[in-house]
Amino acid sequence: MSHREEASGKTQDTLERLCLSAGLGIASGPPGRAGGSVWDINTYTDVVIGYIGKCIDDVVPRITVQTFPNQKPWVNGEVCAKLKARTDAYNSGDLEEYRKSRYALRRAISSAKRQYRDKVESHYKGLQHQEHVDQD
Repeated sequence: MSHREEASGKTQDTLERLCLSAGLGIASGPPGRAGGSVWDINTYTDVVIGYIGKCIDDVVPRITVQTFPNQKPWVNGEVCAKLKARTDAYNSGDLEEYRKSRYALRRAISSAKRQYRDKVESHYKGLQHQEHVDQD
C-alpha cells in the first residue's frame, strides 16, 4: 500500500467519523452518488469545510496577536522594550540614563521603520515581478 493510499484511507475514516458524529450517516461518496447517503449540497459542504478546518487546526498552531488602532505597523518588540526603558529612566530621574535611552529609542525606531519599509517594498517588488512574468 502506497503512502498516498494510506493517507487517503485515514482521511476517509476521519470524514466518516465526522459524518457519524453529526448524525449524517456514512459518506461513501458525494451527494447523489450511488451507494452513499443522499445529502443536500449544503450539508455535504458544511461537513467537508468542517473537516478541512479540523485539519488546519491540527497542523497550524494558533497564536493571538494583539494590535491597537493607534499602533504603527513598524512598532516591534525592540521598539517597545526601548520605549519602556526610556520611561523607566525618566521616572528614575537619572538624566544621563534618560539621554542614553532616548538615543537608543531613536535608533530602534529608525531601524524598525527601515525594516518595515524594506519588507513592504520587497512585497510590491515581488508583485511587480510576478505581473511582468505573467505578461510574457
